[in-house]
Amino acid sequence: MQFKTIAINALLVGASLAQVAVLQTAIKQVQDALGKLDITITGLSDANSAANLLQSSADTKQVMDKATKEITGAQALSLQDALSLQSVQQPLIDAVTKVTDDIAGKTQVLDQIGATQQAIQTLKEQKKTAGALGDAVVSKIPAIGQGIAQQSIGQMTTLIDGAITKLGGNPNQKLTRAARVPVPIAA
Repeated sequence: MQFKTIAINALLVGASLAQVAVLQTAIKQVQDALGKLDITITGLSDANSAANLLQSSADTKQVMDKATKEITGAQALSLQDALSLQSVQQPLIDAVTKVTDDIAGKTQVLDQIGATQQAIQTLKEQKKTAGALGDAVVSKIPAIGQGIAQQSIGQMTTLIDGAITKLGGNPNQKLTRAARVPVPIAA
């Protein structure tokens, strides 16, 4: 009887660890995509590099959408498992900080190539995608820990809003259908 209990507990622990791994891996993939996006942002200097930035932004959105689906498909976590997500939380916030700071620092280049509005719209789209990702993560955390998780999501949203504002946009203005379609960047 005791062996059976040990075996069942071992299976439960293994399943629990697998769920944590799903979330950690998905979040790490988003963090890596943000790192690649930041490299593209720092290389922004003209219309040609702006095309690379559009592609990198689209790739990042795709990774975030995939991560959201993977997290949505995972089982809810125990409080202890949810606490282990803190190890990936700060690096993700750091990656968002770097991207938003760097894109805001490229205001002059974006203005020169006529891509500022596209950057603002892309940031708004990324904010929406990040919100969906955050909601998926929060939904897997027990109610007692959801407030803390929501604060992290709020922190990322605030960073994105700050970048939108620095580029001259209004972070609270809704996206229009026309704004969702990528606009060719002027040469």
